[in-house]
This record gives sequence, C-alpha cells and structure tokens, in this order.
Amino acid sequence: MIQNLKGAVPRRFYSVIWFVGLVVVAFFFLSGKDHDWSSISSTESWNVPFMADDGLLGSVMGYFGEHPDEGEPTRIAVVNSIGVHDEVLAALVHAFGGHPNAKMNVYLHSQRYKMNDIISNFTLAANTTMKNIKAFRPAMFRNPHPHVVVSTTCEFDLGITKGALQNLLDNGNTHLFCVVHHADQWASGKHVDFARQWVNKGKLDFVGLSQHTADFLMNTTVPKWGTKQNITARVFPPVFPVERPEVDTDGDISLAMQGDYSSSRRDYKHIFTELAGVVDKVKNTPGPQENETVALHVIGHGKTPEVPDITKDHVIFDKSLSYPDFYAVLSRAFAVIPGFASDEYLDRKASSTVPAALIAGAPLLASEEILKAYSYLPREAAWVSIPGEEDMDAIKRVISNRDEYLKKRELTRLAADNIMEQNRLNVQGWIREVRQKMDAERAARQQKKIEEGKTNEESAPEETIPEQSVPEESIPEQSAAEENVSKA
Repeated sequence: MIQNLKGAVPRRFYSVIWFVGLVVVAFFFLSGKDHDWSSISSTESWNVPFMADDGLLGSVMGYFGEHPDEGEPTRIAVVNSIGVHDEVLAALVHAFGGHPNAKMNVYLHSQRYKMNDIISNFTLAANTTMKNIKAFRPAMFRNPHPHVVVSTTCEFDLGITKGALQNLLDNGNTHLFCVVHHADQWASGKHVDFARQWVNKGKLDFVGLSQHTADFLMNTTVPKWGTKQNITARVFPPVFPVERPEVDTDGDISLAMQGDYSSSRRDYKHIFTELAGVVDKVKNTPGPQENETVALHVIGHGKTPEVPDITKDHVIFDKSLSYPDFYAVLSRAFAVIPGFASDEYLDRKASSTVPAALIAGAPLLASEEILKAYSYLPREAAWVSIPGEEDMDAIKRVISNRDEYLKKRELTRLAADNIMEQNRLNVQGWIREVRQKMDAERAARQQKKIEEGKTNEESAPEETIPEQSVPEESIPEQSAAEENVSKA
C-alpha cells in the first residue's frame, strides 16, 4: 500500500517537504540571535571568554544545568556606566549570575586592570553576555524589557542612563536595584529626584555594601526627603571568588595595606616609624621567625610618601597592580591593615579594604568599631585590636602567633565562601519577590480589564447589540474576559 502511495505522490512534493524542513531547522537555530533577551542562548554566549577590540570581555561561559525555577527566565541587566567600582561589579555579576533560570546582560564602560581575567573564571548559572555601555540605551527601548536592572554606581548611573531608565519606568515592567556607595549623598539632587520616581511606583530597592551604610541611608538621609515613603534597603557585601596562590607559611612575614598614597589621607610617616617595632619584635622572639624578614606592602597609587631610614628596607610600594596581582599580594599577608582615611568609613561609606581581605583570604586587623560596622566580617576571622591600641601595636602583640594566623586565614576563606553563597541565595530571594510582585500587578491589571469589559457590556444600550445578532458559538460568554487577558 505504501508503495502504491509513493507512486501516487509526485516527486516534487517530497522536494517541497525537504525544503520546508530545512527552513524550520534554520529558524530555530537563528531565532535566538534576533533578540537581545531571547531565552535561547546566542552562539557567542557559549564561547570561551575573549577580549574584544574595545577592551571588553566578549562573553562569559556559564553552566547551564536544569532550572529549579520553572517559567520564563528572568532577564537581568547589570549596568556600570562610568568604569569604576570594578570590585562591586564583579561581586554583582557573580551573585546575580548565580540565578539558575536567568539571562543576564552586563553593560560596561570599560574593564580595568584585568578584572576580566577574574570574571571569566566565574561559574555562572545564568546565560551571561558582556556588552559595551553604548548598547544599553537601544536595548532598553526594545521588548521585552529586563525584569531587573542592577545599577553598580547608582549615584552616577541614574544620570548617565536616564533616558533608557525613564523608558523602563514609564512601561512599569522593570525593577531597579540601586547600589549606594555614599549614603550621605542621597538627601537631594537630580539623581535623588529620579530615584524617588522609581520609589513612588514601588520599583526600586536600595542596596548598601554593608549594614552600616544601609542604616545611615534609611535612618539619616532618607528622612531629609520630608515625606514618608515605603522604601526597601538591602545589604550586599561585595565578595567574589579569585584564584589565590599557595602561601609559604614558613616564609617571610608580609603585612599589607591599600589606598591612596596621599599623606593627607593617612599618617604614613607614623605608620612606617612604628613598623620598626614590629621588625624588632620578630627578631627578638625566639623561634623559627628569628631570621625572617618583615615587609609592609603598600598597595595604591599616587606619589609615594617618604620612608624613614629605619624601615626603608621593609616597605614595598606596589603601584598600579592588576586585580589578580593585587589579590595575590593581599593573600600572602599575615594581616591586612585597614588604615581608614576617615571615620566616615564606619558610618556612611563602605571601605573596599574589608571585602578585599575576605576575597584574598587574609585576616584583617579590625577594631571593635570595624566589626560592628562591617557585621558580615566574623570576629574569628580577624585580628581584633584592643580598644585604644594603635595598628602597629596590635601587630606587635600577635605577630609571633603563627598557629593562630593559620586558623584565622582558614576562617577568613571560609567566611568569604559563606558570604558568596549567601549573596546568591539572597539575590534569588530578591528576584523571586520582584517577580511575584510583577505577577500580582499583572493579574490585577487583567482583572481590571475584565471588570471594565463587563461594565461596558452592561452599560451598552440593548438595541445596539441585539442578543440574537451574535451567534452564541461565535462569542461565548467568557470571550470578553479571555480577550482582555490575552492583551495584557
């Protein structure tokens, strides 16, 4: 029978079927490239990371396993419009990129000091692509819009990308996570006015880089707005994974501090002079460390300060390091010295030194005030100074305790791992809240349309649409509701 059927069908018919099949296959392969937010990953997203001509990381290979979250993938846009705060950007990419059912586009002004080498080693569940910041505006005027936009430096991003963000706000289908770096700079200004538009629509969450900055924002700055508003502030310690070199625990003793070399920010002369006491303590303590050398690595930029003759052989200036080298130097430190330039880093600003020590896996020298402000830093993972004790005096007190150093180094690295895991869990929770809220708003709009449709139907004059003029099977009773739902 089949043979008879074949004979009855012209060969031209099989050619047509073969051609249609090719078209269908081609459509499925190419359709993923036609849209920025397609749930099908574009080919470039699966490539090994590469450096594009403009210095941007072309793509990040993610791990795509089974998605525990069913439904439409979350569309995430991370924005860094001015090319600073690279460490915060990396932490955000690692945390938001850990979402198991998401597509993430990262829009960058630039990547500095080989941060791309670190980011390219991340294991990300989200399909992640890096793009130039110039692509952000046109992308935000195309549908579908991102569910979430993450602003790395909200103080600047709101102004530079305002047109694109205004379009998202007007459409009402996007939530903004606004990372705050200076909690005291949100009392007034154009960036505040624009942020308040998002707040008024319930579409913005502030993100503080430590609990103390979030508290200052909510308790001191926001009340200056003069109106009561329902505002959410999240906390996000900017920690991410790096490759740490093996450390020779029996080698020379390394100390580290980072920051601007300006003497107006720190009393380097006093620090370098006091370092001599640490050197003497090591030499005069019986044990294996008697013959070891103490070196203070001062990592930063600017004109190097003068070093007294007494310690000139023990101070090393590490200038303009790449991020991999920066964390490598920190990772070898017996202690990382914070050296805050002002007390504002204890109440309204977030220091980069605290997360840097955790990222590198080196114990931080911390006062009680630092532990209170940076509550994500476990006491057990730090060298805790005595109230009133200067930094170098604290170092002298603990410098001979090699066993305690090994314990604290291990606890520091464990703390970093825990923070990164918790960041990813928190971010998934934030996104889940946002998506649930969006679903509720969409359902409310649909219900409103349904009710408006029923009202219009009831108010229409009977003679306008006589009951008998419309066949029942053509427009069933629920058709108006279904039509409104499909348009929402």
